[in-house]
Amino acid sequence: KIRNYQTKVRSVNEENEMLKGSVAQSRNRLSDLEREVESHRSKICGYEVELQALLGVREDLKNVTSEKNRLQRELSDLEAKYKVMETLRDSQEAELQTLKMKLSVQESTVTRLQASLSDTQEEVRSLKETVVEQKDELHAGEMERRRLHNMVQELKGNIRVFCRVRPLVDGGLSSHIQLAPSDNKSITLAKTEESHTGKSADTQKNYHFSFDQVFGPHTSQQQIFDEISLLVQSALDGYNVCCFAYGQTGSGKTYTMEGEEFDNRGVIPRAVQQIFRASEKLKSQGWEFSFTASFVEIYNETLRDLLYTGKPSHRPEHVIRKS
Repeated sequence: KIRNYQTKVRSVNEENEMLKGSVAQSRNRLSDLEREVESHRSKICGYEVELQALLGVREDLKNVTSEKNRLQRELSDLEAKYKVMETLRDSQEAELQTLKMKLSVQESTVTRLQASLSDTQEEVRSLKETVVEQKDELHAGEMERRRLHNMVQELKGNIRVFCRVRPLVDGGLSSHIQLAPSDNKSITLAKTEESHTGKSADTQKNYHFSFDQVFGPHTSQQQIFDEISLLVQSALDGYNVCCFAYGQTGSGKTYTMEGEEFDNRGVIPRAVQQIFRASEKLKSQGWEFSFTASFVEIYNETLRDLLYTGKPSHRPEHVIRKS
C-alpha cells in the first residue's frame, strides 16, 4: 500500500506540476476551465487529505523501521548468545559423559566397599568381643598381680628397717664401722673399752646389728629407691604405706629422702614420679586415680602444715593422736 501510495503521490505531484503549468498557460482560458478547476480543486482537497494520511503512514514507517533495526540488533545478540550456549552445551554434554563414566566407576567402588564394610563390621564386632574378653582377663590378671605382689611384700615383712651408712666428709668409712662384704643385712660397730681397774690393757668390743638391708657408703640414690619402689607400687594397689628416715642430725636423712637435683634425687621425688607414671600407664586399662598430698613438719612435738599460706597468727593447730 505504501508503494502504491508513494506512486500515487508522485503521480499527483507530477499532475500538480502539470496543472501549475496549465494554470499559468490557461489563465487566458480561466473562464472556460473554472468548472474543471473546481473539480480539480475538489480532487486536490481529497488528495491533500490522502497526503496527510500518507504523512502519518510515513511516521509510522519510521517507527517501524527503528523497531525493525532494534529487533535486528537483539536478534544478532541472541544469535551470539545462542552460539555461546551451544558451545557451553557441548562442553557440558562432554562433561556429563565423563561424570557418567566416573559415576559408574564410583558405583562399582561403592558396591565393593559396601561388601568390604560388612566384612569389616563383622570383624570389628568380633574384635570388640575379643577386646571385652581381654579387658576382663587383663583386669583379672591385674588383680592377681596385686594379690601376688602384696603377698610377696608381706612375706618380706610388713615392717622393714634399712640401715644406710653415710661416708665421711673426706670419703671412706669410719674405723669403728665394719661391713661384711658378703652380708648386706648386718653391720658391726667396734668400740674400744678401757679397763675399769687400770691393770689390764684396753679391750675392743664388737656389737652386731641385723637389718632387712644395709646400704654402704657407696650406695647410689637409685639403689636405695629400688628397695622402696615395690612399696610405692603397693600404695598404688590401695595399701597404706609409710616410709620415713630416722637418725641424728647430719646422718643423711634429708639427702636420702629429698636428695639433690637431676641424678641425685631422693626417695620422695622418685616415688612421686613413679606414682604418676604408673597411673598414666594404668589409665589405658581403665583405672582411674585421684591424688591428694600434704606436706607437714614435726618439730618439738608440734605438727606444722608447710603448705599453709595464711597469717602466722591464724595458723591452725594440728594435734597428734595416738589412736
